[in-house]
Amino acid sequence: MATSPSSSPRRRHPWLWGMATGLLLLVLFLSGLFVVLLRLGVKPPATPSPITPTTPADANRLVVVGADGSLSTLAADGSAVRRLTPPGLSLQFPAWSADGRFLAAPGSDGRETGIFVVADTDGATPLALYRSRTRIPFYLFWSPDDRWLSFLTNEGADLGLWLAPADASAPARRLRSGRPFYWDWLPAGDRLLIHTGGRAPSGLLTVIDREGQPTGEPIAPPGTFQAPDVTPDGRFIAFAVRGDDGDNLVVQEWATQSRRHTIPYRGAVALSWSPTAAQLAFISPPTASPHPYGPLRLLDAGDGRTRLLSGRTVLAFFWSPDGRHIAYLTTGRAAPGVGEPTRLAAVTAQRDQPLLDLWLVRVEHGEEQRLATFQPTMLFFTQFLPFFDQYARSHHLWSPDGQALVLPVRENNGQERVYRFPITGEAPQPLIEGTMAFWPPR
Repeated sequence: MATSPSSSPRRRHPWLWGMATGLLLLVLFLSGLFVVLLRLGVKPPATPSPITPTTPADANRLVVVGADGSLSTLAADGSAVRRLTPPGLSLQFPAWSADGRFLAAPGSDGRETGIFVVADTDGATPLALYRSRTRIPFYLFWSPDDRWLSFLTNEGADLGLWLAPADASAPARRLRSGRPFYWDWLPAGDRLLIHTGGRAPSGLLTVIDREGQPTGEPIAPPGTFQAPDVTPDGRFIAFAVRGDDGDNLVVQEWATQSRRHTIPYRGAVALSWSPTAAQLAFISPPTASPHPYGPLRLLDAGDGRTRLLSGRTVLAFFWSPDGRHIAYLTTGRAAPGVGEPTRLAAVTAQRDQPLLDLWLVRVEHGEEQRLATFQPTMLFFTQFLPFFDQYARSHHLWSPDGQALVLPVRENNGQERVYRFPITGEAPQPLIEGTMAFWPPR
């Protein structure tokens, strides 16, 4: 864990040297005593967690990753910026705890990689839950009760799924391995629905406990998809299965398995439950592409009926916290000033850079609105977007009140800045320089 450098005593105060020497000897003595106690099996007394917050959570704050890997939180209007990380600690893809009090992120302190947790308070000190020089963490997902952090490490041929208590009360432990690896927590926070191995014969779709042990038989041979999903109340699960005649999207009642709907699809499918209803949004291509994209559809878990929400080629989509809207992304049709006008006049992307259109669809009536055309940061485009269905479980682009989204934008001058996109159609608001940003859960 990185710490801020401290100043050295001045020569005109020689008594400070004596005090420093005495403190050093005391530290060495206590360190030796600590080692002896450990060898004798005597545990030192527990100390309070350094991540204990001193102020209540503010749901209107968002976290931003700076170009140097620093984490800062700020108010929804860009004010009241609070830097949470010391110099030398570089982090990426931070995720808020469910209560909005803490942030966790993978990163490096220049010596080792690790998983770090920090409270969103002034003067907070990041706490390392895991450290390694070889098994590098790159994604994490809080448990629903905020007691655990599940995360992935890159281990060469495989990825490792790990679990660590959020208060660092015990070492992180490795649960499973595989590649690729996707999962969702069950609402109680005691089990995980995992999908690993892809569509290969060795692919696995099953439920494990916090010890990594299966709690039943594998669910089904997985089809071509990435992240499984569980409804917030735990009643339904959604996944894809492979079959002799092709793959099928499956919605299944979890406890009794008395209700099950299947929908054939081509290529790959990406899926996500509404946060407020048993409605599943999904996309899949019209061809046998291994990448999920295509028209946006909605499945009702009650009667199994589906309806088309958008016929556009959707690359990624995100439910609003109240379940009333879905924001989705398509390839940008034109640069600003060419063709259909854009609301983001400040972002005049170059022709050789990717452009995205941000759309909004109202779930009840299917009304669609294009909010903006923008150029995303390359980090967002290459690392977040292809795995949006997994990130949608853990990292939130929607504000908790459902009135805006936050997205990282590459401006015409090459500057990367975080913008707030209101769903009312008002002009997007530039907030702060940064490569990525996320809101707390609702």
